[in-house]
Amino acid sequence: MRTILISSFHPLLSRNILETSLLDTLTQSGARVVILCPERKVRFFEQEFARDGVRVEGVPTRLYRRDLFLRALALAALSTRTLALKRRIEYGIVAQLLHLAFAWRGGRAAVHALSTILTPRKRFDALFARYAPNVVFATDVQNELDVSLMRSALARGVPLVGMVRSWDNLTAKGLVRCIPDRLVVQNDIAKREAEVLHGIARESIVVVGIPHYDRYSTIIRHPMSPV
Repeated sequence: MRTILISSFHPLLSRNILETSLLDTLTQSGARVVILCPERKVRFFEQEFARDGVRVEGVPTRLYRRDLFLRALALAALSTRTLALKRRIEYGIVAQLLHLAFAWRGGRAAVHALSTILTPRKRFDALFARYAPNVVFATDVQNELDVSLMRSALARGVPLVGMVRSWDNLTAKGLVRCIPDRLVVQNDIAKREAEVLHGIARESIVVVGIPHYDRYSTIIRHPMSPV
């Protein structure tokens, strides 16, 4: 039986991914799905999503200093108008100095290298040992917990699919620190941003639309179907 780990650490991902037809599609194909969620929300996720073929595992969400340091570097390494405004108004002079140090091709490569070395991975060791997943689906490639999960998958040679959670993330959330085997985005604009701003190869980026809008296209095709 194929096992797929799916992360859900941001509140909107319950709507964006788990409440779509994805879980049914995977389980009907014979796959076992393991949803990774914050420890404190396990009961809710079990009530809402657990079923035959779907399990829920809680993950500690405490971030280490290394996580916060790498997040600061990721925010510094990307040159967009949104982040320039944030650096000037919210983050102060230190962020602007980091930007000068890392916002060039060699600096971005240094951020990737530091991320490979410093990203904490032990929080997922027990889950990889327990489930031996065939695929990992990280649903928010710029979330610190997802980055840790992605690094764990790549270190073990597990095929990795990553998703950009929302339309503005590639310009507002900093450099994508871990490049998945396949990156899922909502539209061609995001695909171009991933390629130009983050250096992700075009052939590894897949445009899928907005998953939680699928129900509306179903209603249009079948007007009498329940929402």
